[in-house]
Amino acid sequence: MPCKVKDKDTKPVQAITKVNMRIIPKGCMRAAYTDGWGDYWVDEKGILQIRAVEFENFMFSHYVLLHEYLEAVRCYRDGITLGAIEQWDADHPDDDDPGHLDGCPYRKHHQLSETLERVACAQDGFDWDQYDNSLPK
Repeated sequence: MPCKVKDKDTKPVQAITKVNMRIIPKGCMRAAYTDGWGDYWVDEKGILQIRAVEFENFMFSHYVLLHEYLEAVRCYRDGITLGAIEQWDADHPDDDDPGHLDGCPYRKHHQLSETLERVACAQDGFDWDQYDNSLPK
């Protein structure tokens, strides 16, 4: 049984103690995220599953894993369910990145994750626009 931890508000939350990250071909993403770069969920065994699409430049896939991991654990800690995230995304099909919209339940989590993704990209000498436009077709 996973241990209990306390967050900054001393509210007990179930700890995520195992994480499985994989880089997969774009066509293998879950149906709801076939056009996306990454995905995450907690499986029936309590393991955080994270997927990122395979890019020609392998570092780009790792930037996505970084983003998805940080967003997932912070949403989990704050009680933002995957159902709420998926519903928000489904309700905004015309937006390329619904995590930036006002009212998004995971907006601050998404924005911090993207900030760190941008920093990693810049530190490695990649232009953000080059990265942002490099999703495999």
